[in-house]
Amino acid sequence: MAAEGVEDTAELAKQIEAETGAEVRRSILGYVQRGGNPTARSRLLANLFGEKAVETLANEEGKSMVGLLKGKIVSVPLTKSCQTRKELDLNTLKLAATLAT
Repeated sequence: MAAEGVEDTAELAKQIEAETGAEVRRSILGYVQRGGNPTARSRLLANLFGEKAVETLANEEGKSMVGLLKGKIVSVPLTKSCQTRKELDLNTLKLAATLAT
């Protein structure tokens, strides 16, 4: 995470991607934090996720989640999704607790 204007987040994303080998996408939360209008991309993704969710249900593929994977809208069974474990960032957890009080 980086505060607005603190550093070049595009460059930071490239560095993280180079060091981890994982695809990294930066997300600027400005309109969410300020309660403003979503971007055209956000609206498009919401529609595409909704379309995929309805398609998944229509195909009776319940117990799934919809997401963006390598630029494609996909449906992933929750059992597969739950097999992926990520470390809990305790600093972020502490920050969330601080901001919530």
